[in-house]
Amino acid sequence: MIVLRIGLAVTALIVAAVVQGVVLTRLGLPGATPDLVLVIVVTIGLLKGPTAGGIAGFAAGLLLDLLPPTDTVMGLSSLVLMLAGAGAGALSETAQRLTVWRVILALATTAGGSVIVWSLLSGLVNTPAVVWASVPLLLVTEVGYCLVMGSIIVPIAWWAERITSPRADEWSLA
Repeated sequence: MIVLRIGLAVTALIVAAVVQGVVLTRLGLPGATPDLVLVIVVTIGLLKGPTAGGIAGFAAGLLLDLLPPTDTVMGLSSLVLMLAGAGAGALSETAQRLTVWRVILALATTAGGSVIVWSLLSGLVNTPAVVWASVPLLLVTEVGYCLVMGSIIVPIAWWAERITSPRADEWSLA
């Protein structure tokens, strides 16, 4: 069963990276580009803990850095997504039960935190793509997009985890 769960997570991350790079970047939505990969990484962190979330974030970030078109410093996506996955996993570990409010809190804080960390790190390495005046708009839109996508993805992932878990009776999302 663990091989099936890992395979599902890897497939979800690859599909999310391709959809994000090919479809979501071309939608022309205001503010940030919807970060589907971040939502998947946070979901993995919530369901499996900080280690799995961090590993998923690091691998997904490397995949994003390798997929064209890329204009960022190699490894920056990995660092930001690794922190988001591990942070979401830490939130789920401290809670006895994964509730809807904890999922909303995790998605909102990791989305907002990823914009802030990304901007700060990009500024440190002098990436010309950082426009500080647009960071507040990016912050608000990134949180909104992640909450909307998370309302669809988290229940599907929770269901898939419950189906493939050997102890299906211990999962509850209330």
